[in-house]
Amino acid sequence: MKTILFVDDEPFVLNSIKRILRKERHRWESHFAEGGQAALDLLERRSFDLLVTDMKMPAVDGFEVLGTAELLHPNMPRMALSGYSEKETHTKVTNLAQRFLDKPCESEKLIKAIEESLGETDRDLN
Repeated sequence: MKTILFVDDEPFVLNSIKRILRKERHRWESHFAEGGQAALDLLERRSFDLLVTDMKMPAVDGFEVLGTAELLHPNMPRMALSGYSEKETHTKVTNLAQRFLDKPCESEKLIKAIEESLGETDRDLN
């Protein structure tokens, strides 16, 4: 089973993602880190098949999470899911993540992005 780490400093955002992915729990094992430091602690202990992180967080931001993930697990796909979408930030993110999604993000768009990032694009949608 593929594993995904979701990172956000807002518990209600993480809870929303949990609700969105509840129907996908047979496909993916989701892990949730509340804040950048919690994500770094997890990334130091293990790898995931996909990292999805917010960018604007206090203390340890998404840039640090993405950069550390790239160093520790260079083959792990990385995705930014953020409402922080200034042009300069977006350009900087694309150097660290393969995909950038704006918040709020529709459920189906998030699921499709996860499938594509995990190489599951040929799945039967019926």
